[in-house]
Amino acid sequence: MMSIFDELDLAEKEGKNKPRKKKPVFNNALEDTSRAKTAKAAGRTTHQGNLWARTIRLPPEYQDVILKIYQNEPRAKSIADIERWIFAKGLEAYFVHGERPAYAESLAREIELPIFEQ
Repeated sequence: MMSIFDELDLAEKEGKNKPRKKKPVFNNALEDTSRAKTAKAAGRTTHQGNLWARTIRLPPEYQDVILKIYQNEPRAKSIADIERWIFAKGLEAYFVHGERPAYAESLAREIELPIFEQ
């Protein structure tokens, strides 16, 4: 009669003689994954709902201009809607109308932002 330890030794010896299965060729797991799912898995909060969350820094005078646009648009749900619309118009200007940003000549490359007078 074999003890439990003898059975384990026998099973271990039999397991060593078995040919190993080849590992599958590595496929890029992120290839068919959205950026939102990738960011969520990595613990980054770059998306809120179905929107891409970004932080941009603008000159303080832009705040009054954006607020004025919001007040003149009664159908806008929020200031964030107006900001998304302005951003989309910038993309349209770049890709559809071929507009490009102007840069100031300096040691550090800085973009020239328009100045709004009220």
